[in-house]
Order: sequence, then C-alpha cells, then structure tokens
Amino acid sequence: MPPKCNLIGQTFGLLTVVAEITGQDRVKWLCRCVCGQTTITQTSNLTNNHTRSCRRCIRIKYNEPTATNPLYKIWAVRVCSKHGCCSAWRNYEIFRAWAIDNGWRQGLWVHRKADQGEYAPENCFIASRRLQGAYGQSQSTKLLPTDIPLIFQLADGGLTPVEIGAKFNADSRTIRDVLNGVTWKNVDVTMKIEV
Repeated sequence: MPPKCNLIGQTFGLLTVVAEITGQDRVKWLCRCVCGQTTITQTSNLTNNHTRSCRRCIRIKYNEPTATNPLYKIWAVRVCSKHGCCSAWRNYEIFRAWAIDNGWRQGLWVHRKADQGEYAPENCFIASRRLQGAYGQSQSTKLLPTDIPLIFQLADGGLTPVEIGAKFNADSRTIRDVLNGVTWKNVDVTMKIEV
C-alpha cells in the first residue's frame, strides 16, 4: 500500500484542497474553486490533472482565458482595451473573481455606473444587455438597478416625481417613466430598501 499523502493546502488548477474526506474505500478531498464553489474528488483525479475546477467553472469554460471564453472576451474587449481599467483588473484572474462574486454568468455584462470613470469594482455592476440598455436610456442621470425599488418606495410614501428626481439627480420625466413601467420593467420592485 502506498504511503498516505496530505494534499491539504495544495492547489490543482483552480482548486485548493481544504479538507480530507475518508470513505469506505478511497480517500477523497474537499476542494474550493476560485469561484467559491466546493467539489469533492479523488486523489488520482487531482494528481493526474483530471479535475482542475468545479463543475460550475467547467460548464462556463473558465479553465483557461481564451478567445472563446465569454467572460474573457468582456475583459479583453471592454474592460482592458479602450475604456481603461484599474490596475488590479489588468489581471484577468482578479477581474474574473470579482465578476463571479457579483453574480456574473454567461449572457450578462459588466457595465460602468459612471461612463467617464474607469472599469473598477466600485464603478461597475453586472447587468443583462436589456437592463444595461435601460440603464443607458437616460443621459441626464444614471439610475442603478438598486435605485428602482427605492423610487417606488418613495412614491408610495407620497413624494412627487419632482421630489424623487431631486434625490437622484434625475428629471421628473425619468422618474415618471420608471413609475409607469416605460423603463426598468424587469427590476424587482418588491425588494425593500432602507430609506
């Protein structure tokens, strides 16, 4: 019988071994992927490079930054090219970790809150193209998805569109469009926000 090895703390691809799980016949390892998900695999799968990430990352093809990886395309074309990004996001792995932590999945985009600002964690959010389009409809203001429930709460509290617009640096027409469902139709307005 070969000597028992300890893989805790070792990294294999995107996985870091965090614990040993003993079973009936083989030792298995609990691993944490860089995206935060966990997976359980056998020693041989790790040491032979058969398992290098969790199922979530395999499914979305995060394993290698390539031209076919949708998140890598967003990073290479939008974030790091003509628009400028913070120094940390010049590293794809750091950008990828932020995007995954903030709910990115295939079909979503990274959008800036302030068009003049750089791509950076404090100036970006994840949105669908449709939501991103609604976000860009008003050039006089930049409402965020999290602003929409608050606008409805303020209106329910008796504030007029003019008064609400003053709080968001928006004109009353923009606020009326939100309240009448012309823009921001797909945002959950039942979410309660502390005022």
